[in-house]
Amino acid sequence: MVAFNVPANADFSGIKKPLNRGKEEGRWHFEVACGNDAWWSA
Repeated sequence: MVAFNVPANADFSGIKKPLNRGKEEGRWHFEVACGNDAWWSA
């Protein structure tokens, strides 16, 4: 298990793209424990 703390001013779309790509390719699964509006809309 790995956990990431992402700062509020981070490039959320730049973080989400490789996470989603890896999930779609079956490389990993991830869950968001606490996301804000900026995360969900990125």
